[in-house]
Amino acid sequence: MTTNRCKTGFVAHKKTKPLLSNKEADEQLLNAVADLAWWFGWSVQEVYAMPLDEFEDWQKEAARQIKAGYGRIGGI
Repeated sequence: MTTNRCKTGFVAHKKTKPLLSNKEADEQLLNAVADLAWWFGWSVQEVYAMPLDEFEDWQKEAARQIKAGYGRIGGI
């Protein structure tokens, strides 16, 4: 791997992951919102209305529940 070093000592690696396109970012956000809404039985609008830190907290909670083997709230 080739690196470049600037005067401040910061090392920039040429093998960096490219940023998502707007379309890819929108798709990932929509998928995350839809998954969270489905898991907790909320509307998509309720999830979109959440502050970002609360959204992240609920994502972590859903991941914890899934890892622990919980089923979806309210059944299928």
